Amino acid sequence: MKNYRLSSGTKEHYTSLADLREAWGMKPIVKKTSDKEKLAKQQEKFVSKHICRACGQPMTFIHGNVMACKNLKCKGIEIKREDKEGNVITSYINSCEILNEKGAEIANNIFN
Repeated sequence: MKNYRLSSGTKEHYTSLADLREAWGMKPIVKKTSDKEKLAKQQEKFVSKHICRACGQPMTFIHGNVMACKNLKCKGIEIKREDKEGNVITSYINSCEILNEKGAEIANNIFN
């Protein structure tokens, strides 16, 4: 709630509905469904859209906006390059995905 200069008959001024809910002692809005079956379907549908490029298994939600592969057998994405002598060097990097703002909000709602 921001400080505003109030008129003589006004006691409080709210700039958002969230501030109003908090001031009146109401519960915050929860976007997570209470139906366990529907929640499981939402989680399954979300995870099916984020697949590891190395092993093809679904990624898991870590925190914030990060999805990563949790498969223990997955080495990661294979990268091959040559050194100065012409030897092929193979290295692996972890397969992860950064979610956009909307995707991160959806993931936080259905997984937390």
